[in-house]
Amino acid sequence: MYEFLIGITPFYGDNMDEIFQNILSQQIMWPGPEDDCAVSPEAMDLTSRLLAFEPSDRLGFNGADEIKQHPWFAPINWETLRNQPAVMVPQTDDIFDTSYFSARQEMYQVDSSDIAEDIEESAVPNPLARSLERFRGFSFINLHHLASANQSLT
Repeated sequence: MYEFLIGITPFYGDNMDEIFQNILSQQIMWPGPEDDCAVSPEAMDLTSRLLAFEPSDRLGFNGADEIKQHPWFAPINWETLRNQPAVMVPQTDDIFDTSYFSARQEMYQVDSSDIAEDIEESAVPNPLARSLERFRGFSFINLHHLASANQSLT
């Protein structure tokens, strides 16, 4: 939700430790009202409740209706939504046209050498470091999941 509204990930930092700390402490940077991508208080509330650290505290833990009843969705008629025309239909030259999207390099100032340094510092097994090379340039890498997957292969 945050990424759809703002255009970047909700948690970021100069290195992976800082990113993880921001996730744990729920350090979310919201744009101000003067910014191009300012969001309403309802959107901030919805997003914050979807990002709650404890799964049982997250909006939607008890089902999708919990999310659909949030005030941010008040203008939506869920019964007729599928039949309504799209608000915006992209006009593309062909199926490979990505002109509506910003280049990742412009949105995320991620230096993949920082990620490699973080991995070396954390004494991650070599198979994980090799696997990480395939993900160079991605904005999110779940190291714990990747490590588990690699352990099951060895």
